[in-house]
Amino acid sequence: MENQPTTEKAPQETRTTSEAALPPKLRDWRAKLNTKAKQEKRYRFSSLDGLISHPVTLQAAWNKVRVNGGSPGVDGVSIHPFEGEGRPPIWKKSNNP
Repeated sequence: MENQPTTEKAPQETRTTSEAALPPKLRDWRAKLNTKAKQEKRYRFSSLDGLISHPVTLQAAWNKVRVNGGSPGVDGVSIHPFEGEGRPPIWKKSNNP
């Protein structure tokens, strides 16, 4: 069968539940980084610190930990001691000039 031109839209990329829960800005960053990594397999992402320490990223990570029950990680520390402070300490530091 020949490849006929079509007016149908290409199927959109399906998102996982955790991906859909992310803020739009963070989803956009992830999509752009993913595209770049696929286009240029040997590309070195040398300046990701700004994205990692951005308040949007930190708040999304904190929310995922909270939804997960704030269980202790490899260090044995849970989020419960920090819950009373409102925001995670690292997020507060990133907002200070």
